[in-house]
This record gives sequence, structure tokens and C-alpha cells, in this order.
Amino acid sequence: MRPPPRTRVPQWLHHQLERGLAVKPDERHPSMRALLAALVFSFKLMHGLA
Repeated sequence: MRPPPRTRVPQWLHHQLERGLAVKPDERHPSMRALLAALVFSFKLMHGLA
């Protein structure tokens, strides 16, 4: 799925949310805790905090 043009959702966030909404269970995060950890890590990485 591609984000619509001029979206205000950052690409790193869109990627993690897209993975969380994957149709196939093996393509999703294994748990909400894993999703949250991926979001925090991605945020820190994109903002030079990791």
C-alpha cells in the first residue's frame, strides 16, 4: 500500500502501521509490545536519539 500524495504521516510511522495491519499474521508484529518497541526505536532513529 502506498501513502497518498502529500500525506502528513511520516514514512517511518506509515511503515510500522502498515506492518501492523498486514493481512498475513506472520507479516505483523508478534505483539502490541513489539509494535510499540518498533515505533519507539523508529522514532529515536529518525530523530538521532538511537
